[in-house]
Amino acid sequence: MTKSFVSPSCDDIILDVGCGDGYQIGYMAGEVDFAVGVDLSLKGLTIAKRKAISCEFVRADCNSLPFRNGTFSKIMCLEVLEHLEQTEKSVYEIGRCLKEGGSLVVSVPYREPGTSAVRYGHLHVFDEDKILGLMPKKYELLRHEHFLNTPFGHPIFRFLPFRIWRALNKIGWRKGY
Repeated sequence: MTKSFVSPSCDDIILDVGCGDGYQIGYMAGEVDFAVGVDLSLKGLTIAKRKAISCEFVRADCNSLPFRNGTFSKIMCLEVLEHLEQTEKSVYEIGRCLKEGGSLVVSVPYREPGTSAVRYGHLHVFDEDKILGLMPKKYELLRHEHFLNTPFGHPIFRFLPFRIWRALNKIGWRKGY
């Protein structure tokens, strides 16, 4: 699903901020020039490196990314901002690493009820206004979507091998969602 938002091409340099176990970045790695995942969790990065051997992984805080300005043509920050204390600083730092005219794909839980947020350790609850308020004025919203209660959001689907996800994409499994 994320791949359709990122639209990776062979000359892209992609960063996945808060990559966790490398699921998303690994899914795109073979199709881009260079892919980097960043996370604080050493355990997650160890798993990621085993899953996505063609990617590079760096242990770093998203408030202080170890990359030059404008390094990446595309950046993903998926289900991360709700966990951060300093979201504004993180978004600024992510934007600093994005190439002029590049694409930033952000995913956050939408209007999550307070009890769910607490259960998952979320420090923030987002809606359109709050997420757009975090983004610098130079950013342009190209598209926003809500995915509620789709069967592919179930955690069991995270364990499918990348080749199965690719096959599902080719047959158009997303139609109707």
